[in-house]
Amino acid sequence: MTIRLAENIEYKKINKIVPELFKEAITTNIQISDAELRQLSVNLVEKGAKYLVWMDTKNNLIKGFLLFEIKFDYLSQTNYGFIYELFILEPFRRQGGASKLMNHIQQFLLEKGIETIKLNVFSNNEAFQFYKSLGFVEEQITMSLRIK
Repeated sequence: MTIRLAENIEYKKINKIVPELFKEAITTNIQISDAELRQLSVNLVEKGAKYLVWMDTKNNLIKGFLLFEIKFDYLSQTNYGFIYELFILEPFRRQGGASKLMNHIQQFLLEKGIETIKLNVFSNNEAFQFYKSLGFVEEQITMSLRIK
């Protein structure tokens, strides 16, 4: 088992999986095609985001991945890591992969002098409790009102 930055060949494999990730993560009805969902991730990578992959190197299989970017907060004048995607493929779930990826990104960012990680998660997504168990706290709340 290895966790490392993704290589070009893995970007292509990940891109095929991205629609499944979005459909699991977004807990509301979405009206976007699979191609448009894939393009969202491509755009982030083109702007500097990077994938970490959890690999079964013996069989050259991607078991999971995390998309992140180092961003700058103008109010606090500090850099922080932002996680866009965290996904473990179904056959490899409940094996600690998500925690391993999260630990790896923490170490990676700490080595770069970055002490904060942020992410967005829907409150009714089961990942919400996972992130809380890792010590993430709510900083902002986005509210919505459906008007007719």
